[in-house]
Amino acid sequence: MANKNIYKPNYKKLKNILSHSQIHTVFSSSEVKIANEILEKIGRNGNIQEKHRLIESMLSVLLKIVINKPITPLLKDLTDEFIIALSYENESTIHETKIRENILTLRKMVDYHLTVIDAIKILKHLIKRVDEIQKFAPPSFELSKHYLKVLQNIQSPKKNK
Repeated sequence: MANKNIYKPNYKKLKNILSHSQIHTVFSSSEVKIANEILEKIGRNGNIQEKHRLIESMLSVLLKIVINKPITPLLKDLTDEFIIALSYENESTIHETKIRENILTLRKMVDYHLTVIDAIKILKHLIKRVDEIQKFAPPSFELSKHYLKVLQNIQSPKKNK
C-alpha cells in the first residue's frame, strides 16, 4: 500500500522539463536520453529489481549534476519533479531506506544551495547599504565626534584623580 503522504508524480511535467529548450544547460544529451528512458520504465508496473536499479542510477545522475553544476531554476524544477517521482516509486513498491536517504540528500543539497545563494544576495545588498551609510557623513556628525572626544578627555582626568 502506498504511503498517503507522498505526492503523486507528474510525469507530463517531467517530460516537458526534459524537452525544454534549455535542458542541455543542465543535462548532456546522454543524460536526457537516460532520464527519458527511466521515466518511461518507472511509471509502469514491472520488476522491482529493475525499478530499484533505475531509481539508483537516476539519483546518481542527479546528485552528480547538483554537486558539479550551478543550480538554475530549470535544474531545481527538474530535481523537484524527479524527487516526487522517485519517492513515489520507492514508497509504493521498493521500500528501500538507502533510496529514501539519497532522495533526502538530493533535496537538502538543492535547498542548502539555494539558501546560500539567497544569503549571498542579501549580504551583497547589505554591503551596498553599509557603504552608502558610511559615505554619508554630514559636517554635523564630525562636530559631534569632536565634541564627544572633548567630553571624554574632560572625564578622563577626573577619573584619574
